[in-house]
Parts: sequence; C-alpha cells; structure tokens
Amino acid sequence: MAAPIALTLFVGIFSIICLGFYDYLTNFENNGCEMTYMYEYPEYIEIELQEEKNKFPDYRLHAYSEGQYTQQIRKLQLKGIPVLFIPGNAGSYKQVRSLGSVALRMSERLNDRIHFNYFVADFNEELSGLYGGVLLKQTEFVNICLKKILSLYKSTQPTSVILVGHSMGGLIARALFTLPGFDHSLVNTIITQATPHQRPVAAIDADLHHFYKTVNTYWQDHAATSLRHVTVVSTGGAYRDIQVRYGLTVLDGIVAPDRAVSVSTSAVPKAWVSTDHLCSVWCRQMVLLTKRAMFDIIDGKKLQVLTDPESRMKVFRHHFVSNNGLGDYLTREPNRTIVLDKKVKWEVKVDKLWKYSSLKVASSVYFAVPFSPGEDVDSVFIRSNLTNSDWLCYCDVPDGQDRCSSCTSLSSLTRFLPPLYSNTKYVRVSDIERTNRTYIIILVMAGEKKVDLLVDHYDSNVRHLVYQMPNVYDTIISYPISATDGAALLKIANASSFYSLHLAGLALPTNTFTVIVEPFKCRRHSAEFNEGSILRLNVPWGHEDVFTFASYGKEISLAVKLQTGRPMDHDWRQDASEPHLEMFLHPYCHYRLKLVVATQDAIGQGVRFYGLLLPGFVVAVLFMTLRAATLTACKGSVINEKLAKPYNAILDSAKPYYIVPVALLLRYLCSLGSVSKMLKGLHIPADDTVVLKEENIYFSLLPLILYISSWVLTYLHATFAYHLMKVLSYLGFISYVLPKAIKDRCGLLQFVIGSIALSLSLFCGTLGLLIISALLILKLLSLLYSVSAKEDTQATHLQIAILFPVTLLVNIQTLLGLGSLVVWMKLIVLNGFLFQPLRPDPSQMSAVITCICVLMLLNMSNLNLSKFQGLIVFWSLYCLAVMSILYASVSMYRLPILIAGAVLAVTLPHVTGLLSRWTKERTKKGE
Repeated sequence: MAAPIALTLFVGIFSIICLGFYDYLTNFENNGCEMTYMYEYPEYIEIELQEEKNKFPDYRLHAYSEGQYTQQIRKLQLKGIPVLFIPGNAGSYKQVRSLGSVALRMSERLNDRIHFNYFVADFNEELSGLYGGVLLKQTEFVNICLKKILSLYKSTQPTSVILVGHSMGGLIARALFTLPGFDHSLVNTIITQATPHQRPVAAIDADLHHFYKTVNTYWQDHAATSLRHVTVVSTGGAYRDIQVRYGLTVLDGIVAPDRAVSVSTSAVPKAWVSTDHLCSVWCRQMVLLTKRAMFDIIDGKKLQVLTDPESRMKVFRHHFVSNNGLGDYLTREPNRTIVLDKKVKWEVKVDKLWKYSSLKVASSVYFAVPFSPGEDVDSVFIRSNLTNSDWLCYCDVPDGQDRCSSCTSLSSLTRFLPPLYSNTKYVRVSDIERTNRTYIIILVMAGEKKVDLLVDHYDSNVRHLVYQMPNVYDTIISYPISATDGAALLKIANASSFYSLHLAGLALPTNTFTVIVEPFKCRRHSAEFNEGSILRLNVPWGHEDVFTFASYGKEISLAVKLQTGRPMDHDWRQDASEPHLEMFLHPYCHYRLKLVVATQDAIGQGVRFYGLLLPGFVVAVLFMTLRAATLTACKGSVINEKLAKPYNAILDSAKPYYIVPVALLLRYLCSLGSVSKMLKGLHIPADDTVVLKEENIYFSLLPLILYISSWVLTYLHATFAYHLMKVLSYLGFISYVLPKAIKDRCGLLQFVIGSIALSLSLFCGTLGLLIISALLILKLLSLLYSVSAKEDTQATHLQIAILFPVTLLVNIQTLLGLGSLVVWMKLIVLNGFLFQPLRPDPSQMSAVITCICVLMLLNMSNLNLSKFQGLIVFWSLYCLAVMSILYASVSMYRLPILIAGAVLAVTLPHVTGLLSRWTKERTKKGE
C-alpha cells in the first residue's frame, strides 16, 4: 500500500473514530433534572471515632442536619431510621445533602412520625475507581460506621441501617457482606446510584479487578442463602452518564432476580430523565422517588424498615419500575371489587374513538364502554388525567339489568406518561374474560378539574405491527438510501391514538436507527400544554425505556439504540419480548413514520461500548512494530532513515492479517471443551471475549475492527509524535555552546537520573516510569538531532527504530498508572513525608522491570543482535502481542506487565551479550 494512499485512508478512518467520540460525548438529551434545594444551611456534624483514628486517619463519619434539627444531632438525640450514604470515586461527603434535605422536608409533612437520620462516610475523595488498594479499607471503615451509628440510639434501637451508595460506594455496600465476621442483619436494604456492579469501567488495576471478583462471586454463591434478606436497587443514568454505561449497573447474574431491581433512570415512572454521573445524587425527580420508596419500606407501627423482603421488593418495583398511582398497592388484593354508586349517572359510549373534556366535573359519571368478544376490535386504549387512583374497572351487566352494581378494578394496569406533572396515564385492555354484556367502566368523580379522557377501540392486528430490523448486510447494501429516505415507512391515518411497532432482530448496541414521526393534516384545535405525541422505546430485557414528547402538531423523533445487548437465551421470535416502539398519538392528526439508519449513532455506540478495549490492541500494534525493529537489529541487516521512521514501521510490520487470524484461531481452540478444561486445570484464565459474551455485546468481526482502529490510531499518533520530536530536536544546537566538561558528563547524568527513577519506583512505580519516560524522550531528541545534523550512523537509526516504540509503550504504561500516582501524591500531602511508599502499589513490579531495562537500553550504543537472538525476541514479542489481544483488552491491568515483559525481551539479549563479552575478556586476561 503506497504511503500517500495509506495516509488518506487512515485519516478517513481516524475521522470516523473522532466522529464516534464526538457523538459519545455530545449526543444525548439536555439535562431534564430539576435542582434540589436546601431551605436551611446544611450542617455536617462529625461523629467521633476515637478508637479508630489511628487505623483510619484519613476517614471521617458525619451526620447531616439542617436548622433546628442540628441541635438534636449535636446532642446525639437520635430517634429516626438510620441511613448511611457512601460516596464513590473522588466523591465528597457533601453529596448526601440532597437526600438528607428532602428527607427532612418530607418528615415535616408527616409531623416527624417517620424520620430519617442521615449519616455519610468521608473517604477524603479517594480515587476508588482507579486505585483498588483503598476499597478494602473503605469497606472496613463502613463496617465500623455501621456499628457506631447503631450504638448512638438509646431509646429506640434500630435493627438495621439503610445503605445508599453512589458510584463505587454501591460496590462498597455489597462488599460489606464479604468481611469476616460481618453481621449480615445490620443491612437489609441497599440503594445504589450509577454503580458499575458487573465489572470496573476500566480494569486498570489488578486489586480493583480482584476486589470485584471477590464481591460478585460471594453474592452469586450466597444469593439463595445468607443474602436472601437483602434487597438491592440499582439505577443507571442512561445516555447522559458517559462515565458508567447502564449495562454495567445492572444486577443480572449477581443478585437473585427476586431481590434486585435494575432500572435506567430514563425508564423510572414520573422521572423519565437521563442523569449524568454526578447528577444522579441531586436530580430532584430521582431523589423524590427514592425518598418515597424509603418512606414506604418503613413499618408504620414499629417505625423500622420492613423485615419482609417481599414487601420491600413490592415497594421498589412500584416506585422504580411500574408505578400505577395506587396508594394502597402494598395491601391491595388482586382483582379488587369496587362497589358502584347507583345514584351516579351511567353513560354508555359505543363509538370506537371518543373524547371527553371538562374544566370541572360538577357531578359524577360512569362511562360504560362495551367490550364484547364478537366485535371486530379486541383491544381498548384509554388515556386520562383523572386524579382518583381507582378510576377504571370492568363488569358483566346481569341479565335483565341495565348497569352493574359492582366491578373488578383494572387500575393496577395503569401506567404514567410524560410530560412530568401532567398526570397523564393510560391503560391498554385486551386479555380480560369477556361476554356479550362486558363493559369497561371509567369512573369520573365530581370535583375533578381539567379532565381529559380519550378512549380508542382498535384491532391489535392493525395497530400492533412487527418489523424485521435490517441487519448490517442489509444496511450496507441499501446505504445511503436507508440513512436518508428511510429503512421503513408507515402512514398512520387520523383517529388512531396508539400504535406499537415491534422491532424484531434488534440485538447489538451498534444497530442504531432514528424514528421520525411527522404529523400532517391536523385539524384545527386549541391544544393544551401537555397535548401532543409521545414515543416510547421499551427494551424488555433491560428496563431501559426511553420517552420523548412533542407538543401538538410538532414533529417528534427518537433514537432507537440499546443500552444493553440482547441476552443469548432471548427468543427473538416472541413479539412480546422484542424491543418495541410505542406511539401515543393525537387522534386529530395523520402521521408519517420514517425509520432511518443512524450512522453517527452507530459509531458513537461503538465508542461507548468498545472504546476502552482499544489500549490492549494499541499495545499489540506496538509490539508488532517493535518485533520488526528487533529483526532488523540482527547482524548483517541495514537500516536507513526511511525504515527508521516509526510510522513506516507500523504501516509495514503491524498489518491486521499478521496477527488477528492467529488470535482468533487460538481463541477458538481455547474455547473447545477439552482444551478449556485443561487450561482451567492449569489455572489459565479465560480470554476477555468471555466477559463481552456474558454482556451480550460481542460479535465475530469485533477483534478485526478494534485492531484496524488501533492500527490507524497508532500510526497517526506515531506520525504526529515523530514529527513533533523532529521539530523539538533542533533545540539540540544548544549542545554546541555547552562546555566540553558538561557534555562529557551527560551520560553519567543520564545514568544518575535513571537510578533515581528506579529508586523512586520503589515508593511509587508510576513516578519512576514518568521519569524514565522523560529520559527516553530526551534520548530520542538527541538521536533525531544527530540525524538532522548529518552525524548519524547505522547505530543511530537502529536506536531510533527500537527506542521509539519502546517510548510509546512506556508512555502507555505510565498513563495506566496515573491513578496510583495521584493517590500517592495525596498521601504525601496528607502525611507531609516525601518518602512514603504506596501500599499496595499495582504498578511497582512492572515499573521496576521497565526502569531497569530502559536504563540499560539508554546506555547502550550498539543494539545489534545475532540472528538467533533476533528470532527469539521476534517471536517473544509476537506471543506478547497475541496475549495483549486475548487477555488485556478488557483486563487492562495486565498491560503493564506485558509491556514490561516486552521491554525485558528486547533488553535481555544485549545484557547477556555484554556478560558474555565481559566473561571472555576476563578469561583472556586470566590466561
């Protein structure tokens, strides 16, 4: 491939990748969250933990209060239900104020009959999401906090503490149960906000990975036994949360399904908002819903958390999944009977579509809608804004009578619709037992204000449609028509208020479309603010509904894209379990629906789900580049300036077909039953594909796409870095004005600084890497200046060819350890002692190896190898590249040791060569 053509192609691919990142970072709805306000000044009163100060000097326990309540807290006069808030990665203890303040206001409305005491753990804003070394310590501190909190209650002794965890705080809440000797009865309710339960967002730390594995394995093993009393709620922030995607927040496969609720905030009834990562702690809609749920799990007599987990689960499902507006949902009997008032007017409505509106209902009325089996309609859609909870029922009129005296409630089928505060709700009735005298009754009571009622009889065969979504091949063949004119078209006549379109075959997150619903020929109508069209995308396996609303006569659109992959055991042939688009339309308009391929959204989805897999593939590309450079280092090889340029080396030596087929073949062989058992017996872990398959987001072309993307990114990055260093290298003319004595000592200075880097890596591995990386860059600048000054030799070009990819690899190793570096620096500031070692230090071992090897490489002027040595290094780097693809794409914590192994493989032959020559010289002198 000619270089100009390759560059043009690579720039095109790079532009596509940049478009994906742009979409990922910007393509989401505006923040619909309302602010929560404190009506009085918030106070955070520290609870003394004298006996634990030595063990946890950085941590604190605070109690939240406002106004007059502060005096009670200062005197530790506690009588409420304790709640402990656990902040997450770099989280502040002040994040508790939204929940704490709303709880106080709601308690005041109940005359303080039910009161919550909010406590919060202060972890000094540690980076628990980037450095797993603090997680166990935080868990142990929370355990101490629980015991301390319960000891503060004198008159009313609570039996448990409610835990609310944000981000990594939710994982800490579950990790409590893994502590030896932990009393499981202390916690029976956990609410987590934007917590990545499945695995770390970026597993750059081995301690972080092992902590997750320990916690999740424990919960999986004890879900049916010692953890049956614990109920867990997990909410994810949908597309606004660009830090923790929703698929990582679900509890599937970790907590027993009947003890867990996992839901996207965009699907939560009466919230319908997507929250970013920090917004999830203060978003008023979600805070109010969370507090209502917490009030409902309190036993009104004992003023304690309900001990029955089934009752708590009923509360959580009601508030977070399927709110039907019924106040007595906990005690309500199924098929409840409603006694009808004989004095209320009974009005039969036989029209297939009819509306009722009234500014104020002067007298009650029962609207009776015939629902006989012999009709040409089999479903009834009813939408209203009635405020009474029991507003809908059905009955069979007895023979010889013209009305029913009682009916069976259908109000539990009620579901709410946006916009917020409109109280718009709907019911779809289709599967009740019917006779020729069956009626659906709508109870409109006197005193109701601004009533709007819509009833629509329809044939489900006409309104419930199934559309087979085009696959990738169909999309490519029909492109760009599918992205402009649409992949599907549907015309909807007026007098239709509801349509359901089942999207069969929608499986991967990268299958993205946009639905555009355009109204036309609308009748003249004075519309209210909440009248219009509503689209709802429902994905049944993930509780990830997305709603959008447009006012009357306005075009409405909705992105059709998944937040989780379709489960492997999901039966796509069952229409009811497919993702489906529900359209709540205005009957006064005709509509035209267009389903178009969303190319930009697909690329953005690729970045969201697979972007963090790129470092493993980038490292593989650099390993392939470095192995080609070592092959040219064999004796007898000639390297010129053109071949020494790193971008040319990447282009020529790291082609996808050199490695991807081999990696896929090995992956297939390792998945075979007998081989898999043998590898398991040898304690060799499964490759990272297993994780992606468990999350249902893997597809066969993924490794090739990721490698090509990494190849492009590495090539362009290397090109930019090389030319930038080429420009900076001209500063080397300074060396001509330096005294000869200083120039002669540059090598010694380099060795001293490298030795300091090696020493510092024993205190913080990343700090040593940072210094050694700087030395590598300075060495390259010096070599490049030699080339510019025409003072280069074959040895100069060989050093450039080898040291450039080594520099890029060490830079990646340094970046992966930045979290531990920040933790170490905070530790230094806190203790005021410079030589404070970081314990544990996940990057120390790999950093020490890298520093030693790089220090040797920097002080070697001849990097030639024998043919035998070159072949050994060549194939060693190839094996490391394959391992990087198979085992370090998701598990990035393995990359530093792989990079250290690669640098060691390059250095070791030179060291052995030096030792061999030194031994021969000693032997000759002895002779």
